[in-house]
Amino acid sequence: MTVKRRNVKRRALALTVAMAVGLGGPLALWAQDMGGISLTYGVDSRIAGHDNLDLDTTDERSSVVWDTRLSFGFRTTTQVSWLGLDAGALLRQKLGGDATVENGLINPNIGLTFGRAGVNARIEGGLSLSETDLANNETLDEFDTPAGSRRDRSANLQLTWGLDSRVSWRLGATVRNSEFDDSPGSLDRRTLTYTAGATLALSEAMSLDLGLSRNDFREDGEDSEITNALNAGLTIARMNGTFSFGLSASDTPSGDRTGLTVGRSLELPDGTLSAQIGATRLISGDMALTGALDYSRDMPRGRLTASLSRDVSSSSEDDSEVEVTRASVGLSQDLTDRARISADLGLAQQSYTDDSQPDIRNIRAGVSFSYELGQDWLATAGLSHVQRRRDGGDATDNSVYIGVRRSWERSY
Repeated sequence: MTVKRRNVKRRALALTVAMAVGLGGPLALWAQDMGGISLTYGVDSRIAGHDNLDLDTTDERSSVVWDTRLSFGFRTTTQVSWLGLDAGALLRQKLGGDATVENGLINPNIGLTFGRAGVNARIEGGLSLSETDLANNETLDEFDTPAGSRRDRSANLQLTWGLDSRVSWRLGATVRNSEFDDSPGSLDRRTLTYTAGATLALSEAMSLDLGLSRNDFREDGEDSEITNALNAGLTIARMNGTFSFGLSASDTPSGDRTGLTVGRSLELPDGTLSAQIGATRLISGDMALTGALDYSRDMPRGRLTASLSRDVSSSSEDDSEVEVTRASVGLSQDLTDRARISADLGLAQQSYTDDSQPDIRNIRAGVSFSYELGQDWLATAGLSHVQRRRDGGDATDNSVYIGVRRSWERSY
């Protein structure tokens, strides 16, 4: 770890602590006025052995890592206002192996949410500060393993009025600043997003939603890139679910993009089923088929979930168009009143529509076991397999872990 990066981590931790301490007094005073608070705590500690934690395609190195996730939450709510504070961090310690592992504090984060409702209006917003170790491969949608870290600061505010009227209106703004450290090729960036919209109740079972947005993205040393978008959605409620229709149009620095979707959701006797199909006209003029299918079923002692989707997403940063296909299936089953076993399998593939970058496919499979120890404590164990396929080489990581976790709540 470089001296610069150590200093960045210290600054991130100092800012997180300062924000928590600085807000502690006002939060406590507001909570007294609001009539009470709820505190939640969480700890999840596990020791895991990996044979290629970094998903390196040329130099696989094993490691034994001890991770402890800590979390804290603050909530206070009345009929007209709410306030929340969430904070967390990951403490990591390498116990063995020859892989390079980042020790110490990883991914500290803190966020504040607030809101207040009047007779016919509501205002809500939030502030957040976080740092992300970009070398982590914790989710299925992480298609690359860049180096370094990213520090994000964001704020958002939204005003909604006409809540009890046939037409409700909303205005919102979000600002996000991202700073990179030890991450070659990544420039610090700032994103400003302004939104406006309205929801019209056409009848008791039908509503129309219209939205406008303006996204202003700028990297250090570069000109701003502006994207304007219009979205419209019609929802029709039925006894056993809903119909939905959507239309979107975007004016980007690279060209225009339009999309159309049709969806249906069903409430089944033992679960839910939702389906959506659509088409997107890309900036290049080509057409792309999109869709989604989600299913969940509650069983006597377990739950089954399955999903399949294909979408064309555009980065709010550089507005590049990416086709992303996802598929997943999960099953959880209670073995006894205290023991549970779960299994999941997921696949995600990323393809750039202009073929500017190679396709990447991620596969993740895992089996986990948990046992309730009492007093909010849970023992966990499991194994997982992660695979990344791309031009230039495949990478695989197999891991096994054992741990304990606890989450509890206190009200005052």
